[in-house]
Amino acid sequence: MIAIFAIMKSMETRTYNQSGDYDRALQASSQAKSYSVAAIIVGLILNGIGIAIALIPPILISIAAAAS
Repeated sequence: MIAIFAIMKSMETRTYNQSGDYDRALQASSQAKSYSVAAIIVGLILNGIGIAIALIPPILISIAAAAS
């Protein structure tokens, strides 16, 4: 979801550049970069959580089998 805002800001940057409004283009570019970084960080965190959740059942099964 955050990446969509980054794409919208990057498109805004292009529009401002084409119209010659370089100050607004720079501001929109900075915001697009911030949204992109935030999207990457959130994606990495969510992927890490997903991997951890996927690994819990096999680990618990291994522990239970070793305890038997």
